[in-house]
Amino acid sequence: TVTTNAATWVTATQATMNADFTVGSYSSVDVWFQYRVQGADTWVETTPATYTLSGSHSDDATGLSPVTTYEFRAVLQYDTEIIYGDPLTFTTKAVQLPSAPTLKSPADGMITNDNTPTFEWTVGANANNHRLLVDNDPDFSSPEKNVLIGATDNTYTISAPCLADGNYSWKVIAINADGENESSTWTFVIDTIAPSIPTPSLPDDSASTNDNTVYFEWSSIPDAEYYDLFIDNDPDFSSPEVIVTGTDNYYTSSALLDGSYSWRVRARDA
Repeated sequence: TVTTNAATWVTATQATMNADFTVGSYSSVDVWFQYRVQGADTWVETTPATYTLSGSHSDDATGLSPVTTYEFRAVLQYDTEIIYGDPLTFTTKAVQLPSAPTLKSPADGMITNDNTPTFEWTVGANANNHRLLVDNDPDFSSPEKNVLIGATDNTYTISAPCLADGNYSWKVIAINADGENESSTWTFVIDTIAPSIPTPSLPDDSASTNDNTVYFEWSSIPDAEYYDLFIDNDPDFSSPEVIVTGTDNYYTSSALLDGSYSWRVRARDA
């Protein structure tokens, strides 16, 4: 005997057909399915599977049309006899692509000295999986990282091998049975090499002045993104009076109290 059971895992383009069967006194039986659009003339047949013991059989109907009703039935053959299970129907779903993920970090255009960055995004609705792509080519032709991640996972941290210094593009693709939807593409730069050390210019070392709004200047460093200026009345810079971060290679202080001061500048590229 063979019994057609309800279809499962029905999507817009495929469904899993199920059946139970008994082998009885025969040494083996072949079991398969037939399916077609409801009311059509011709059946599509799956590949027969041979069984020597009673049990269940499942197979997929693929390449289906969305929002369409199909009928299917289980088929069993022993020797030359063919018997059919009662036909059942299922209706495919509408195509429901996942929504596009939204990228969060690293920020677009970011420069970092971390060669094992953590990527974060907002997951795509209705996604079964996400794919993270990181490449030093903007066309993603040969990704440095190509990672398949779960439906609700929204972070991934690079592990060995680390990313080399350079320019990178990254994006996340949401995936489900109906297709894919990808985020926008963001870029970032990894630069683990520190910039050169700035050279103080003004005021001169050990200079004296009666101007308590002092003008500071230092050499411009081509690969520096920021400068940190420290001014302290202690030469160990344990508690600076002034800490300023900026992009210019000069700064005029607010009014300083009379006294002796030390100053220094640090260049940063991230």
